[in-house]
Amino acid sequence: MTDRLPRSRPEWVTFAVSLGVIIALIVVLLVESRGNLPASPQVRLLGVTRLVDGSIRATAEVENEGDLAATNVEVAATLASPNTTGPQGTQVITFLAGHESVEIQFNFSPQTDLRKIEAGDIVFRVASFVTT
Repeated sequence: MTDRLPRSRPEWVTFAVSLGVIIALIVVLLVESRGNLPASPQVRLLGVTRLVDGSIRATAEVENEGDLAATNVEVAATLASPNTTGPQGTQVITFLAGHESVEIQFNFSPQTDLRKIEAGDIVFRVASFVTT
């Protein structure tokens, strides 16, 4: 066996402070790694309005569910009747911060088959975006 003296009070204090610093660094790293979710723009339909002239206005909300900002978010909308694909349109949102949302509108001009269009016939999707 080795003849070792018991640890002194300054050694225990140094050990405790070092252990505290290491635990604090681990906690900070874990919190930071969870807080930077990538940009994730999502689009959902808010409502469809039929205007007096027969056209359709579809209102949607685009929300960035990530923590990082997204730029040049391109949202595409397609008006599809049961058997055909109708008019399409795109809009670009220049900047969308993390957890920010913005409302956009698409107007579809009057056509003969618009009388039968329901809210489910308008398909929205995020076509592209850039993470900053």
